[in-house]
Amino acid sequence: MKILVIGLGTGGSRIADQMKAIDKRQHQTHVNAIVVDNDPAILQSLQNIDDYGKFYFPKDNLEDPTSLTTDLTIEEVSAKLRSCDKRAFDMILIVCGLGGSLVPLIPTMMTVIEQSFVEPVFGLVLLPEETATPDQIRSAVSQLAMLDKMMHGIIFVDNQFWLNKARIAEPGLVPLRQSRITEQIIRGGAVEAPPFDPYDYVNQALAKRIMILAQAGDITNTPPEIVLDTQEVLQTITGMNYIALGYAETDPIPGKPLMSLEKLPLDKFRQKEQSFVQKHERAARMVALAEQAVHRDITAECELSSATKALVLVTGPEEELSMKGFMAIRKWISESMRGYELRSGDVPTSGDERQCGVLVLLAGINEPSAVTRLRERAVTLSSMESE
Repeated sequence: MKILVIGLGTGGSRIADQMKAIDKRQHQTHVNAIVVDNDPAILQSLQNIDDYGKFYFPKDNLEDPTSLTTDLTIEEVSAKLRSCDKRAFDMILIVCGLGGSLVPLIPTMMTVIEQSFVEPVFGLVLLPEETATPDQIRSAVSQLAMLDKMMHGIIFVDNQFWLNKARIAEPGLVPLRQSRITEQIIRGGAVEAPPFDPYDYVNQALAKRIMILAQAGDITNTPPEIVLDTQEVLQTITGMNYIALGYAETDPIPGKPLMSLEKLPLDKFRQKEQSFVQKHERAARMVALAEQAVHRDITAECELSSATKALVLVTGPEEELSMKGFMAIRKWISESMRGYELRSGDVPTSGDERQCGVLVLLAGINEPSAVTRLRERAVTLSSMESE
């Protein structure tokens, strides 16, 4: 799947940069990115997006259309959108944080997009943190109402939930944007890991989910058992309003592929016993990953039973995947969701990528609880001001 990603603000820009980083490491071209921010230091720090895809917006307030800098920057971004190859993308993804000062730019961008593209437009939207100001809360609710009318679907991210997850994660996690090669080597042979940033953790997690979805239908050296192509992904999410995306993966699986065990000098009974046990372990592992993706590692907490459509994608080395586990996941999702459209597929990996993962996309869900809490905070603020 080819995606035109538009990152607005610090969060949106960094997530777009992480997506490009994954694209480069995998030697793929799934993503073309445009980013807009009013912090030149942030734009300068983005390592994976070319300078011609970066736009500095020197003004925090877009409400004043008479500002020359505002008018010029909007025209620059619009010109960049118009110059994009109209046949190069399958979807457009706008990444932003609700309550951000650059979100008001979206209506102008949507006008240009609608004139230039026929592809559907989706949002990856980060909800405000608990520390958000009253003005940010009010703006977020207003902006959400605006985006509801414009987007073909919105993937919600409970930012506070994910930051909390990041802060209890291992402090030694290395940001994706820095490879082991670029870690600082201290004299004496010790390796100093870069400082852990919870926002990096969140950005990585979100970028990885989108990029796994983008890989559906890719032609690789190891063909999938069940092909899930781009059109099936788009049919699942287009017009579905609210969307949540869950993904869970194993730690790197050590050792050689399990299939190599057959070459060991063991008696036939022992080989059959190992194969039988391993099949069950692989199936159980996949089911556990699916449950974790839906209940603990999803972008925003929601009710599985409210989903109108769903999509399941399993990834990992071919010999570590389990058709029995795959079918068990399908059965669980199809029996739990409200609707009847469930699509699924697998993305076999090769080489050094020895991790198994399960991605579950739920579309047409009821309003996530984090969105409800946001609306309640806005109502509470209004009540306090009226007293």
